[in-house]
Amino acid sequence: METDKPSAYSDISRRSLLKRSGVALAGVATSAGTLGTIGGVARADHEPNYVKVTSSDGSTQFNYEIWVTGDIWKYSGTETNDHDNGRWISGSLWGGEDIYAYTGAVELVYVDGDGNHTYYVNQQHDLGTYQVSIYTSGGNRDAYYNWHQTDIISPRNDSLESDDSVSGSVATGYVRTGTDEFYASGSLEYLYCESKDQGLYWRADY
Repeated sequence: METDKPSAYSDISRRSLLKRSGVALAGVATSAGTLGTIGGVARADHEPNYVKVTSSDGSTQFNYEIWVTGDIWKYSGTETNDHDNGRWISGSLWGGEDIYAYTGAVELVYVDGDGNHTYYVNQQHDLGTYQVSIYTSGGNRDAYYNWHQTDIISPRNDSLESDDSVSGSVATGYVRTGTDEFYASGSLEYLYCESKDQGLYWRADY
């Protein structure tokens, strides 16, 4: 039986996604080599991938959800308010870090809160070329993102504005309403966001 989708994933089809608003997310690191590390964890290629969620601000809570194409589970630093549910995890941070292991590829990152949040991902697979959308649930302030891939990022259409930029494997920008759309090659490496007290999404369509 299919796992029930949490709030961040509901009503986000591959087409409705492109009509949603704004974007910002943060922190991921990937490796296609024979050995990678994240949060002091070393792994060989045949072992799971890892994602580390961090917050530098211990005075502010933020909530997050991460969806993958395989399975994801708790690895280190998680608490009773952090939950793994098969394909997705949800958690909260007041500073510090949570680490999860997973199979497959990161498909969706969602964060809700006011502050700076970083996601580091150690992902084994080169996934070819695919579409990525960054957007928010709407708000009165711009949200900032800094996103790194292991390979090339390029704009998908004219969705980017003058304060957005793409250079090689790095994209940075601001979103409030609308969606920033890209083509990406390789795998997610790093995602940093300043969410400005609104729901922020990074979504890959493989």
